[in-house]
Amino acid sequence: MATQPSSVVFETTTHDPATVTVANGAATPAPMLIVDLGKRQSKDKIKKLRKGRGSLVPRIEKVVRELVASGAVAADAQPVVIVVREETPPLWPFS
Repeated sequence: MATQPSSVVFETTTHDPATVTVANGAATPAPMLIVDLGKRQSKDKIKKLRKGRGSLVPRIEKVVRELVASGAVAADAQPVVIVVREETPPLWPFS
């Protein structure tokens, strides 16, 4: 099994259209954090990821750990959205 490089390159974007109501009743904006792993992934890897298996799961877990360590995401935060793009199949598979 090949190991991933120690440094994961990812791009984060913050977007804050939503609001969250805190215990005292005040509404505060809740920023949305979008993580792009950068490289297109194969259809099989996407299917395995949807089932919670495969090689993308450890990569995503590592990115989430790095986001928690950097303070971008609270340690007890639940909603994290990770965007993964499928790799397009080749036009001529036999060339």
